[in-house]
Parts: sequence; C-alpha cells; structure tokens
Amino acid sequence: FNLISGYHRDLQETKEIVFEGFDTVKETLSVISKVVKKLEVNKERAEELLTHELFATEEVYKLVKKGVPFREAYKIIKEKYS
Repeated sequence: FNLISGYHRDLQETKEIVFEGFDTVKETLSVISKVVKKLEVNKERAEELLTHELFATEEVYKLVKKGVPFREAYKIIKEKYS
C-alpha cells in the first residue's frame, strides 16, 4: 500500500474528517430512503414527458460508434430535432 512511511500518527488529522464524512453519508442515505419510499410517480405525465429529444445524446453516440465524427453526428441529430 502506498502509505506514508513517517510518523504513525500522520494519518490522524484526516481520520476525524473521514469519519464525519461517513456519518454525513449515512444520514443522507437515511433521508433519501424515506423520500424514495413516499415517492409517487404520475405515470401518464412521465410518459408524456419522455420525448425523443431526451435520447438525442444516445443517438449521437450511436452514430459515433458507426464511425461518424462527433461534430457531424451532433449536427445531424441537432437538425433532426430542430
């Protein structure tokens, strides 16, 4: 492991900060879990909002995978949805 080879307490200064970070993450995940459990999705409205433009980036990447230069692929898809 690439740990420093000096004084064995060199890492103590960051230890407290790391543990505080873990506590914050645990609290955040707890809150998110409660929010997601109560989340209700309006399926009809969600389907209305799923337009083809949302997938424009995916279409650009498909063209790029076929060998079309990115800028050209971007222009093609931009024209398609303009």
